Amino acid sequence: MKETVKESVLFFVLGVSLLVYSLVNHYSVQIEWGLSPYLFPAVIAVFMIILSVTLFAGGIRAGEKPAHEEMSGTGSTSEKNKTQWRAVACYLGAVLAYYIVMPFIGFIAADILLLAGLFILLGERVWWKIAVLSVAVTMFIYWLFHSFLHVMLP
Repeated sequence: MKETVKESVLFFVLGVSLLVYSLVNHYSVQIEWGLSPYLFPAVIAVFMIILSVTLFAGGIRAGEKPAHEEMSGTGSTSEKNKTQWRAVACYLGAVLAYYIVMPFIGFIAADILLLAGLFILLGERVWWKIAVLSVAVTMFIYWLFHSFLHVMLP
């Protein structure tokens, strides 16, 4: 079975699990959906399920291609899909540091630092782009949560 199909099944199961968790807990607190703390996880779960179905369909379509179409100039697809564990560890380390540091320096500063670090890990080297994007995305998220969701971020 193709890796894409396996991943889509995993994300589908996670999405359904999150949706069931959100629905069970929402109905146990007996509050309207607009005020429910389980609304956002339920919405994320629905998007996860939809995206997993599209990923599954893409994996099935890719599996129908002849073997010679899966080869490209430098090697097979299995060589291209090798997990870069060092990069994964760097991203997880950055998120863990964000989680630890945020209560001390606040959401805005921690988020700007996280985004800047992730942009650097992704290969961006133009400092003004890193700065503008990190600040703009952080301020947009802060504004969105504050204005529309009425959630104060730390």
